[in-house]
Amino acid sequence: MALAKEPCRVILYSQNINTAHGPFGELRQPITKKQVFRNLDVIAERIIASGAVVVCLQEVDFFSLRTAGINQLEYLVHRLGFSFYHGSSHLRSPLPGVLKSFVSNTVLGRDLGTVVISKYPLSEHTSYDFGQSFSPHLPVNYLVKLLNECKGFTFVMVSPPDGPDFGVYSTHLLSDIFYQIIRYLGPELRGNTFGRGWQIQKLHTKVRSALRRFDMPMVIAGDFNAIPRSSRLMAFPSHLSGDPDDYTHDPAMQHIIEQKLFIPPFDLTANANPDLLDGFHTYPAVAPNRTLDYIFLAGPGVQFARYEVDPTPTSDHRAVVAELLFDQKSDL
Repeated sequence: MALAKEPCRVILYSQNINTAHGPFGELRQPITKKQVFRNLDVIAERIIASGAVVVCLQEVDFFSLRTAGINQLEYLVHRLGFSFYHGSSHLRSPLPGVLKSFVSNTVLGRDLGTVVISKYPLSEHTSYDFGQSFSPHLPVNYLVKLLNECKGFTFVMVSPPDGPDFGVYSTHLLSDIFYQIIRYLGPELRGNTFGRGWQIQKLHTKVRSALRRFDMPMVIAGDFNAIPRSSRLMAFPSHLSGDPDDYTHDPAMQHIIEQKLFIPPFDLTANANPDLLDGFHTYPAVAPNRTLDYIFLAGPGVQFARYEVDPTPTSDHRAVVAELLFDQKSDL
């Protein structure tokens, strides 16, 4: 007789940490080593308080002069006491090290990306940059690489000692910042070539491939820079709302809904009550008015037991925390 086992419980924490600049700092703003350590300590304290055993972070600085040259991944791993980690540098400066000091406060001096930190063993490490190809607009593609505005994901397989293996994607999709530069190249670029919809399609392809290859549940967490279709911001173009991010032409969330691959933590459709989104807003961290950060599930054998936004503003994005239930195989 087959005996059903209790599901394996895993708490996962995801946040865009804004290169440890805190809730109000900007990427181009230089900060001292003391400030970086203080901000990283606060982030680590919230991770520990959440009870997370797997952590997905975005905009982690690996080595930049404007953040005192600190490898933030290594510091957080040490501070958390976790044993396993993997990071992907998606914004690599093309300049020689000797020249970086002259552009330390610009995008040309960036060196940051996505990471996964875990108490459990990790394997099958993979990195992917969405900015690898924006063809057929090759000149624009080159400009993106030059200005380091590509984004991407880190993929790992997590192996809990008392549960099934599962895959994790720490993901960061393109923001609208670069649109301010390329909008003069033609309106067809907006929401298409540089759109998050294109990156979502790439992400869907990668997740489907991993599901076929590994036959295990997948968790896709991170900063998607896209809002639910029911958000009030979806109704107003940027020139009317005063918001630099124009979500009205962004197909990313619609792709997620139509593909039905990602299991969302709440209703993302236009039919949802926008008032229900208030508790899931993640940006800006102080007085948030939109949801940009999510944890999605894919594949059978996994479900949400709990999903919440951390109310403590330790970065310009609030963290999201999910307690996940993974099915165990029955004993025969």
